[in-house]
Amino acid sequence: MDELFVQNHDSLNSPTEKETIERIYTQCTNISIDYGIMEKADNVYVIPSNFGWSDLGTGPLHTKIWKRTTWERRAG
Repeated sequence: MDELFVQNHDSLNSPTEKETIERIYTQCTNISIDYGIMEKADNVYVIPSNFGWSDLGTGPLHTKIWKRTTWERRAG
């Protein structure tokens, strides 16, 4: 998939970058970052750590993150 970006390298960081990315994006395969990038990369490292994890893609998580109501957020 990166070949799309390589082929359009000259348009990136230019006045036509936005249009180029919008065009390229529609041609990209819808796959996870794990499979699409991480498993193929040879410059990725792991740092052992211990912290909680929540998948932002899951619906119920939003209620955990955004517990405060709109009025509470406005009140500060």
